[in-house]
Amino acid sequence: MPDGAERCKETGPIGLHVMHGALIHGLAASEPPHDIPATRLSAMTESSVPAVPHEPCRPALVLLRRVGRGETLMMPADGERKKRDAFKAVLKIGAGIVDSEGRLRLVRSDLAPNGEINPPVLRELLEALPGGAAGIDLLVRKPGAAPDEVGETIRAAVGGQWGLTTLLSVGTNWRAWARAAGITLTRVPRGTAAGWVAYDP
Repeated sequence: MPDGAERCKETGPIGLHVMHGALIHGLAASEPPHDIPATRLSAMTESSVPAVPHEPCRPALVLLRRVGRGETLMMPADGERKKRDAFKAVLKIGAGIVDSEGRLRLVRSDLAPNGEINPPVLRELLEALPGGAAGIDLLVRKPGAAPDEVGETIRAAVGGQWGLTTLLSVGTNWRAWARAAGITLTRVPRGTAAGWVAYDP
């Protein structure tokens, strides 16, 4: 553990989700935020609850790589929905926080060292999410699980009430997140997912 790093023991003062025992570099968990614009505060509190992301992983992974390379990234304005969704996905999986100035900071320095995603660390974060361990376990045992099956497995684990559209969205994106976390997947044959015709991964 780096000298002087703070170990987080509870949720931050404005409801930001911080993984227990994770390292936050550059911001202590107890540090109160000051003068946060309302738009940024809204985005942060919306993303405070840890959850399996409904968003595609690619834009979020790009953010993680950029911050891992040392770039300074700020929470986008309200009108930049796609960019904000990527920020929210990073917060949802417990991979980062937004500090009092609106900067994105990684929770773990070993998540994207030198801008390269560390799959085992990403997998740890994903498995810590509600339903995440069940979703990963399914894909480890059954690499060709279709999106609807993946979504249903996660839904059952969290006890949610989801329709088919949500099941497919969660399942599709979770397969991609799992692949980024080092899980080897196989292509889903056409027509194996309910209402799904062309899908990869």
